[in-house]
Amino acid sequence: MSQLADVLARVRVAGASGIMTPDLARAVLVELMKRAQPGERHAVRNGFLRRAAEQIPGGTWERARKLEQEVRAARMTRIAPTDPGAVRALVLQALEIDPGTPSSWRQLLRILDAE
Repeated sequence: MSQLADVLARVRVAGASGIMTPDLARAVLVELMKRAQPGERHAVRNGFLRRAAEQIPGGTWERARKLEQEVRAARMTRIAPTDPGAVRALVLQALEIDPGTPSSWRQLLRILDAE
């Protein structure tokens, strides 16, 4: 895990535990992401997308199609499920890191195939 991913994970835990308010945690994450190199942001984003895809049954193509639906739905609702490991929660984290997260199944398939 990269240093950036480690810092992001620790800030998320602090936000979830109540030591840091969720709004503050979100603000810190946004600031960290602004300062991260694009390659770092994409690597972390792609990691969240791959983790989400691992929870989707089927082959890579089916996972990319379902992930496409999840990205589009997450952009519309922005409501995180209570389980931080749920597909929607992981997709929301990817969107938080990179608002330009790909939403077409072809682009998502490339991310999943790059593993």
